[in-house]
Amino acid sequence: SAMKIKISKHNLPVVEKIVDSYHSGTRSILYTSGVGTGKSYVFMGIVERMLQELKSILYVIPKYAVQENISEYTDFQWLSSKIPVDFVTFNFFTDKEKGIKKLSGYDLVVIDEAHHLWSNQYGKNLAECMHLLSRTRFLGLTATPERDINEYGHRKSVHTGGIFDQTVNGISNFDAIRLGLMPKFNYRVMLPEKDPKQIREEYEGNVDVRIAYEECEQTLARIVTMYPRNKWIVYFSGKAKLHEFEDRMRKIFQRYEVFILYADLRNLSQVIAGVQKAEKAVVLSVDMLLEGVHLPDVTGIVLFRNVTSLVTFQQILGRVCSIGNKTEPVIADASSSGPEMLAKLYRMDSENKTRGNGEGSGHVKPIFTLGIGSDREWKGIEEFLRLYTSMGPEMDRKEKLEKAVKKYISFNGKVYEDMERWKQNDLHYRMLLACAKCFSIPPAILAEKLQMQAAS
Repeated sequence: SAMKIKISKHNLPVVEKIVDSYHSGTRSILYTSGVGTGKSYVFMGIVERMLQELKSILYVIPKYAVQENISEYTDFQWLSSKIPVDFVTFNFFTDKEKGIKKLSGYDLVVIDEAHHLWSNQYGKNLAECMHLLSRTRFLGLTATPERDINEYGHRKSVHTGGIFDQTVNGISNFDAIRLGLMPKFNYRVMLPEKDPKQIREEYEGNVDVRIAYEECEQTLARIVTMYPRNKWIVYFSGKAKLHEFEDRMRKIFQRYEVFILYADLRNLSQVIAGVQKAEKAVVLSVDMLLEGVHLPDVTGIVLFRNVTSLVTFQQILGRVCSIGNKTEPVIADASSSGPEMLAKLYRMDSENKTRGNGEGSGHVKPIFTLGIGSDREWKGIEEFLRLYTSMGPEMDRKEKLEKAVKKYISFNGKVYEDMERWKQNDLHYRMLLACAKCFSIPPAILAEKLQMQAAS
């Protein structure tokens, strides 16, 4: 019989694979796939093929906003007329007894944004319940399975697949771009328009540089003129910053309807409806993730805040990636951390390419174009990556810094409390520069490290 749920071609094999796995006795499966590549549809396709054997479904979500979002899909409305779907947030799982009691009432439990199983006590409780229930089937969905967690004071990288019996990988955002299902994106680094060398010297190793909104405003105004996009999201680091710059944003986005989205998302449904109706809209947002919530037709992003988590950065990029979108998205980045995140993603992606898929097609579509400011293209993406990621592991850099410190001390170099004094003592200043250069460390960073050691 003809299937009712519309599954896109790249997702069909995945649906079949997961259904087969459940039938052969696998109990819990994690499905990973890029933001905007149709994970909700994969879930619906699976359920449709298993309608005969499922009686009830529990859908676990980070925020109730996700429920409003998915309930608008006509496919979901059809599905829930065939089988009851209950929703609950992660916060429900305050303890294991309560969790087990709830979960055991369902044949299939879907865990949306499943990387949250690592993030707090609720997630951890839910993960333990999964292990204790041998009869219930679980389906995890996430675009960002890998994350860093702190364990006993150390950062370590974990993969959410470790919690499930099987991981099925769908298509990543970069894959979707390569296959021509999404357009590549145009990434504009808005750090005041200086040459890469200068950017490197000033920002290297220092993620928390203050974001100079003022210096980026003219650049942003030019970008908005040069790359007209109808729907934008501008991310701020907090309510105070948002209000401080609201008027300037209204000036830059003159003919746009402006919506403000607060961190608690209380006005999310109005914003979504407003953006949908408006011909040109800009959303000023304090909330980073908006996980699992689809804002319609956004093709422009402005980052006026630093992002230090790769998960968050992927979610942000995912805001402008959706299959079938034809407009090339523009990302105007005034943060100091974005380029580094982009480089990390790019590196992870090429590692996955060499490790797994071995498609080895000669001609590959570029994933993004890169520019400085509004009009300068950055020719080699490789050069950019070298600038923004110490190509060796991070350790590499700490070691270099330590060696440079030792070297300077071995010369009996004196430590001054500020750069001006250092410069007045020509010999020690030249030594500082030489040690820094020798280990390719920015002099300011070396000076800071020496000062910290002297102080302690």
